[in-house]
Amino acid sequence: MISQMPNITAIIVNYNAGDMLLESVMSLLREACVCKIIVIDNNSKDKSMDAIERLAEGESRLLYIRNSENLGFARACNMAIPMVQ
Repeated sequence: MISQMPNITAIIVNYNAGDMLLESVMSLLREACVCKIIVIDNNSKDKSMDAIERLAEGESRLLYIRNSENLGFARACNMAIPMVQ
């Protein structure tokens, strides 16, 4: 019996954690089972957007969405659910 590697979609909700965000996304991109990474930024005031936008340009598995206001963790997670396939 051959077991198939699962396809995993990771959802990251970010608010002012740019230092850890890039490291977290890079770690997920190294995993073969990760087929999609959805980053929802809750209108961070740090440099989160700069690093992730550059990375998203060359990486088809990464989707970056920046909210115009902080929706809170639960509402931001709920935004990503329809994008999971």
